[in-house]
Amino acid sequence: MTTFHKFVNFPPEIRLMIWEAAVRSDQPGVQIFEIRNRGSDPSNKDPTGLPVDDSYELQLVQTRAENSQDDFGASRARWWRNGNPSTCLVDHGLWIACKESRCVIARSQHEETSIFTDGGRLLAVRPHQDLFLIQIDGPLDIKLESLRQQESQLWRHPSPKPHQVAFEYDPSWTLDSPLTEPEHYLDYWLRIFKTIQRLAWQVETFGRLWIVDHSLVRQSTDACGLGGGSTQEPLASFHAEGYKLVEVEMQRGLWTAMSLVKWEYTKFEDGRRPLDTTIDFVNHIRHHLFLWDREDLMDNVKLLALERS
Repeated sequence: MTTFHKFVNFPPEIRLMIWEAAVRSDQPGVQIFEIRNRGSDPSNKDPTGLPVDDSYELQLVQTRAENSQDDFGASRARWWRNGNPSTCLVDHGLWIACKESRCVIARSQHEETSIFTDGGRLLAVRPHQDLFLIQIDGPLDIKLESLRQQESQLWRHPSPKPHQVAFEYDPSWTLDSPLTEPEHYLDYWLRIFKTIQRLAWQVETFGRLWIVDHSLVRQSTDACGLGGGSTQEPLASFHAEGYKLVEVEMQRGLWTAMSLVKWEYTKFEDGRRPLDTTIDFVNHIRHHLFLWDREDLMDNVKLLALERS
């Protein structure tokens, strides 16, 4: 990208229009964070090499190499791996460009806007409407186990306090269980999602827990029994860089169980299928909430799928 040096020669009215056009839209955005251990920072070591602070924090996810397939050979739309498309980064340039642009971006902020810093950058999010997509990489069970004692601190100041929290579902949680006995496997699997659930619900005013599943696609019109495309708008959607995460429609069956409506799962190239899918994941959570007398939270657990805008 080149610098347009004659921009300052434009009339103020034109410059104002350009700055305003660059501000993020009012659509709910996506903010992509990762759980990072402060102890991994070389600057956070004592003279013996031990970490001074071994706690965890939420930070914007770092740029990673392109990876178009998951570990099982299935294509995966990892759109953020070419650079973090978080909505807060859209406005970042306006905060630092000049006094004029800062005035424009400051005036555009909603009352609910939360300002925070990340790596020295001044960033703004809307915690009531934006989706906070949290990535957990590495050995999931080990990392989550080490987080158990710090869950209540993960959302501490100055981290933004989100109301819409999402995690990506990884098929390896069910395909790669180290325990082969069904009863042991279930305990292992429940431990994973219970920890995720607690991580999200530490937010006092938390609104919803979303599970992102890249294997979910809309059914064809023939499969839906429709003469034409569905005109129903997604119940919720969050936007980032030409993509959107859309709510997957579900309906309630017997007791607390939910089923997909007009959505289906794609198959892995090798024909394998997870022992449990995300709808099973949701139903396990709903069942345990029912047992814990927290039926008020059951409808707060939803699914999201990735589509192009």
